[in-house]
Amino acid sequence: MFARVVQIEATQGNLSRVIETWKNKDVPSKQLSKGYQGAVLFTDSETGKAISITFWDTREDASSDEKSSLHKSQLNLYKDILKSGYTHEYWDVSAWDRTFLQHV
Repeated sequence: MFARVVQIEATQGNLSRVIETWKNKDVPSKQLSKGYQGAVLFTDSETGKAISITFWDTREDASSDEKSSLHKSQLNLYKDILKSGYTHEYWDVSAWDRTFLQHV
């Protein structure tokens, strides 16, 4: 399994819009992507920063999604509420504890 980590920073007062966009528009459309396994969003209300981690069957699935027109349209959802650009990183998922899912 692979993880794509995207880091962003919302403009002042727009972190709640980032969260709502991620939950209601970004993730539902991402669920249609080949190899998609799920996602989690971390936010810091003091700084306006957010980290989105999406999980994929393979690195190729994640990379293919990143190059797709769907991904480009998803990034476009955030264009007016981000302070600056974003970064993408890929990580191997080396260990996993599913216990946290019981608490979400």
